[in-house]
Amino acid sequence: MYKQCRIEKSANRQREVENQLAKMMEKQEFSKIRVCELCEQIGMPRKSFYVYFDAKEDALQALIEHTICDFDYYEADATDTSATYTFKVLKRFFEFWKEKDMVLNGLSKSGLSGILVTKIIEHTIKSEKSIPFMHWADGKMLSETVLIYSVSGLMAIVLEWHRGGCKESTGEMARKATELLTSSYFKNV
Repeated sequence: MYKQCRIEKSANRQREVENQLAKMMEKQEFSKIRVCELCEQIGMPRKSFYVYFDAKEDALQALIEHTICDFDYYEADATDTSATYTFKVLKRFFEFWKEKDMVLNGLSKSGLSGILVTKIIEHTIKSEKSIPFMHWADGKMLSETVLIYSVSGLMAIVLEWHRGGCKESTGEMARKATELLTSSYFKNV
């Protein structure tokens, strides 16, 4: 388990560990990274690592969860369910994941992208604020099954786009995803 840091300096140090882990995962598989090497890279005594995390796996969990929380789904008009609004949110979504290239590279290299998808689904389901584009036009929330399908499909698109080198623009990816999420196919589920 990782600790919830209440002091800004501690939270920044914890994020420094997470960021270094992401950098290291770009070069080697997560399973081969040792805590002592991670600590050495940032000039942190190994003992200090355990102030923030119980194990290396907890640093990975914190990296994924904090990355997910870094994205802000919500804009001023949370009641707008139009395709235009969906496009705006999805464009920001693709821009966000393009910026998180290092995290996606590291997870992919270690075969851990599935953990990211699972955590995003969990986060979306338990989020107290619902994502506007995850509503039908009548304002009703999608069923949990359709929500899981939509979120996992959206992340599969992000991961495939990333594996292909992000050749399409974020706008083009948002347009394609908007067409899928606002299509009548979802209405019939």
